[in-house]
Amino acid sequence: MINEVLWSGLYFQEGHFVSFKVLEDNSVVIKEILQKNQNEHESEKVTDIDEALEYQKKLLKFGYEEIGGYL
Repeated sequence: MINEVLWSGLYFQEGHFVSFKVLEDNSVVIKEILQKNQNEHESEKVTDIDEALEYQKKLLKFGYEEIGGYL
């Protein structure tokens, strides 16, 4: 069995920034900023670690790069 780990940090691709921050209760804050045509949209949600891990894996599959830090 392979253990999967959610990495805290900031991921980026083409004007889309996604930050994962694991809290003490193992919930995860996912904050996103989308920059397009001089406009910016920001969203934030708190979710469980399993849902956050699945989202992070999708981002990596689509070529997002980890650039460090948080939003």
